[in-house]
Amino acid sequence: MLGNVDLAGPPLPNWFLLPATGVFAALTLYFIMRTRGRAARWLMFACWLRYTLSSLQAFTYHEAIPGLKWVAIGSLVILGSGALVLEKRRFLSRAFYPVGLICGLMFISSVINHAPMNAFEPITRFLTFVLIAVALWQALETGGSSVLRRLLLVFIQPLTYQIASIALGIPKSGELDGSLSYIGGYYHEELFSLIAATAFFVAVLAGGIGKRARFAVCVVALVSIFLANYRTTMLGILPIAGIALFMALPKAFEPSQRSLARLLIIVSGVALFGVGATLQADRFSDLSALSHATSLIKPPEQYTWDERKDLSSRPYIWMNYIYAYGEAPALQKMIGFGPDSWEGKMPNYAHNTLISFLYELGVAGAAAILLLWGTMFRLAWLADERSRNVLLGGHLSFLVLNLATMAHWQVEGNMLYGLLAGYTIAKARQAKVTKVIEARRRALSWSAPRPFAPALAR
Repeated sequence: MLGNVDLAGPPLPNWFLLPATGVFAALTLYFIMRTRGRAARWLMFACWLRYTLSSLQAFTYHEAIPGLKWVAIGSLVILGSGALVLEKRRFLSRAFYPVGLICGLMFISSVINHAPMNAFEPITRFLTFVLIAVALWQALETGGSSVLRRLLLVFIQPLTYQIASIALGIPKSGELDGSLSYIGGYYHEELFSLIAATAFFVAVLAGGIGKRARFAVCVVALVSIFLANYRTTMLGILPIAGIALFMALPKAFEPSQRSLARLLIIVSGVALFGVGATLQADRFSDLSALSHATSLIKPPEQYTWDERKDLSSRPYIWMNYIYAYGEAPALQKMIGFGPDSWEGKMPNYAHNTLISFLYELGVAGAAAILLLWGTMFRLAWLADERSRNVLLGGHLSFLVLNLATMAHWQVEGNMLYGLLAGYTIAKARQAKVTKVIEARRRALSWSAPRPFAPALAR
């Protein structure tokens, strides 16, 4: 984006933030101690620690030692503790092969481009994704689906901070249209909206939770995303929200009434979307630029000032990267300019994961991230029928988040994807085991000796 859009939001006052953090730390420790299973406990700890460190931006975004911030040290604590606690064999799953390819390309590209240290942070982000995915996968197989119900408790803290930012009148102002974002003192509205989106994902996937409670949590999460006022997340959440509400709500009705219930949901959804579009008309007015999107495919220096502002400057930013990649030497076209090489060369990060990977890791990196997304879509398709549609909607939502911004660029985004991937892997493996068991039963039933049937009397 342009101007001051990417500046940090104002933090909450210390007189509120520090005591509240202490209270939530004690409550989280209590909940963790009452949770069964090492993987489930570590998962709650990892999510709570990261969300808490992000909320304390006035302290944790400063350097603890030269070149390493406190929030980065917290990430290393998460990585180290996860590597010790979780089952090592799960890290070797073929589902994570694309991540190994991505991390290898990051290291190779950084070395070839003479900036090996630049690979450290992006590699840790993807390793965090793997750890979160493995933790949920392990917790689901050893302790059941109730782990996600327990995980919902972690989101009480950031949502409370958002309410506090509203009550204390501490919004973040920075969008080009002058709109406000209530993000609970977090650094940026993208970061907070990803946390709220994660709460929505967890509520949709959680087992052992009543329909009314699930619906209430989903509504709270959606309202939180709306108040965070980050358009990309508001649009990105639509696929999984639409599928989850369309599939889940009708189950609360009698079978004979479910068709009518689905029709009412569609009508209500269209009406609510219309009301939201009216209330947010100024925020979404520049989407009209999509009608002439092809005219925006041109060298960035040919953009007028008004065109640079279209769609929150996304097309202008993308063209900067695409044309810079097009002018790159053959080696850089293959392996890119290196991780985080945009800094000092581009005015903003790419706001599109695929374009970012193309620029930083070349065509090999773009293929690798597509392989990762494709692998997870395939596993979602292999899940049982009850889970398949919701999982496909979740992966579609995450894809939208990455094509209009860069969810993978945030640790919180990779944690969201880790939870989605971990649930997907567990469900795909469960469906495979079920099919094997059913096939063996059929084989045994056919091979079993049949009792002698006497001839019918004439």
